[in-house]
Amino acid sequence: MYLVFDIGGTAIKYCWMNEAGEIFNKQEISSTAVDSLDKFIETVAKIYHESNRKVEGIALSCPGVIDAANGTIKVVVAYPYLQGICLTELISKACDNIKVSLENDAKCAGLAEAWIGSAQAYDDAIIVVLGTGIGGGISKQPLLIKLIKEAVEIIANETNQLLKPNVTTCKFYNEANLIGALSYFLSIK
Repeated sequence: MYLVFDIGGTAIKYCWMNEAGEIFNKQEISSTAVDSLDKFIETVAKIYHESNRKVEGIALSCPGVIDAANGTIKVVVAYPYLQGICLTELISKACDNIKVSLENDAKCAGLAEAWIGSAQAYDDAIIVVLGTGIGGGISKQPLLIKLIKEAVEIIANETNQLLKPNVTTCKFYNEANLIGALSYFLSIK
């Protein structure tokens, strides 16, 4: 099982998930209840240590500009105390040195749809996310394309007739960031 967190603008959602992306025991905490770095790490560690499940890793989804490779949040409005620190390292140390991953929430939503959602039947997809903020993810199954510039150039240079777009409603709503966070974790495992 994996412990997965969606650090949202109004709430921090968390659940346990298996490798198939099934969600178990989803819960949430008001974001106002976690008002400092120490409180944030303490909250995650408490959930981890009080779990009666064997946790194989922790996956985090967070809004803002994320440096996933280094486990840091470069820019985040809702949680300024998380900005510029190696969040994955701090959480790992507080949780028995377990592996921790971190990725942008909109990219996680895109990963979720590409992995087991509405976009899984397509080689390429663009996912637009409207929540507390606005974001998006571009995925090329099963990995995320991080070079948005190339995708924008393709869209700008092609006509709708050549692209043959298929607009579909996403399968996941509130769970997309959780599922995508696990998808990202599993892709770097």
